[in-house]
Amino acid sequence: MGPYFLGIYGFITLILNYCAVISFGIPASLNVLLVHHKAQENTCGNYIGNALLFYTIQSLLLFVLYLVLVISDIEIDNNYPIKEYYLLIAIIASLNYFNSIFINVLRIKNKVNQLSVLQSLNVLLNVIVVCIVKEKNLIIALLLCNLISGIASVIVTKLCNALPPLKKKMIKITFLKEILGKGIYLFFCNSCFAFILISIRSLISANYKVEEFGAFTFSFSIANSVILLLEALMTIIFPKLVDLLSSNDNKIVENTLEKLRGTYISSAHLLIYVAMLFFPILLNFMPKYSNALTSMNLIALAVLMNTNSSGYSTLLISKNKERTSAVLSMTALIINIIFGYTLISFFYVDFFYVILATLFTYVYFSFMVVVKGKECLCKSNMISTFKSFFPIRLFIPYLVALIISCLQYENFIWLPLVLYMILNKRDIFMMFNTAKKLIINPDIINI
Repeated sequence: MGPYFLGIYGFITLILNYCAVISFGIPASLNVLLVHHKAQENTCGNYIGNALLFYTIQSLLLFVLYLVLVISDIEIDNNYPIKEYYLLIAIIASLNYFNSIFINVLRIKNKVNQLSVLQSLNVLLNVIVVCIVKEKNLIIALLLCNLISGIASVIVTKLCNALPPLKKKMIKITFLKEILGKGIYLFFCNSCFAFILISIRSLISANYKVEEFGAFTFSFSIANSVILLLEALMTIIFPKLVDLLSSNDNKIVENTLEKLRGTYISSAHLLIYVAMLFFPILLNFMPKYSNALTSMNLIALAVLMNTNSSGYSTLLISKNKERTSAVLSMTALIINIIFGYTLISFFYVDFFYVILATLFTYVYFSFMVVVKGKECLCKSNMISTFKSFFPIRLFIPYLVALIISCLQYENFIWLPLVLYMILNKRDIFMMFNTAKKLIINPDIINI
């Protein structure tokens, strides 16, 4: 595709991200409500039916906006000519709304095989078209892949009878108000959190060349893909996690958090440090992106910092602390925008250093989430909070990786992995045991 057309495609995905963020918290709210009422089939059916109704109305409004843009002949940004893709963007965004509900329903019902197919389909289609289509035509091909996978998700959900039979009597304003009432704080929490990355991408798209934004999009795609395996697993186990963390027994909650964070966060660090060894090798096969190595390393480290809030962020939701999460997310978003704008407008940094704003934001957010989570457990001791937030065994290799990346000393990029392996032998053993349990008995994630 090349940096220019990848910049165009990156801008399209940015718009789709904006559309996805305006979800009003319904997927997150629905997920929690379905877990809490998992034994009441009729009640769950009412929640699902009303959520689908809301997104039907929202999709209609989205197509009204599409017609306004087309009739008025408006280009969103003159640097990124995308008018010809407006219709596909509207359809894909609409399908994404419905599929966010379908995915929740499938994972609540533990339809792991169906989820695996749906989550893999778009990736496989992308691989096929990337090998066949080039440059501008690849943009339309990738969007069509998104469209096909979105339609497939609807079909698979229908075929496996995951949805309850939808009836008129399911449509009740009381259920819709409950979904939105719980979802509005989750909406502010999730949307503000999502806007942290979206806002930094927006700042880069507006202040740097299309080719540089293309290089950033490439770096973000590669760096973020490293932990997709862990995110996929978290997607499946999330209902189970909510169920366990909702317990009134703090010992069960603390044990769950220890196992989750010991496995998930340590696995993320290991994957990132291994990936950073292969980033230079990958760029040897893609000389057009030779300026993207520092960007890839820093984005990977920024995304990695986000995992430090794992477990405690879910704990706040499980304990109905959506308002607290929303305030933390909103504050983090403001910090991110201010810091990012300052780096661009006052320090005139290269595009790959702008992501440091997000890294700093994630440090703040993750630490505050751990603080509030500890308060839920009546354990707000500052020393234990720091140990939970960023154990020294993880902090040392991370700091070394950050210094090497900022100073562009790529010849020493192997050092963080070595330090990690030396300092985290126990967690590596725990990761192995957890993976073994999941392979032998996948039903342990069923709520």
